[in-house]
Amino acid sequence: MSANRYIRFVELSSGVIRNSRIPLYSSKFSKRTYNQHQ
Repeated sequence: MSANRYIRFVELSSGVIRNSRIPLYSSKFSKRTYNQHQ
């Protein structure tokens, strides 16, 4: 099931973001062009 894979990916990525405490992108709707503000 691709839906289960997507949910697992979201859970893992949210856990990593919580552990790092660093926002990877300014917003979840950004185009992910840059990892940090420039």
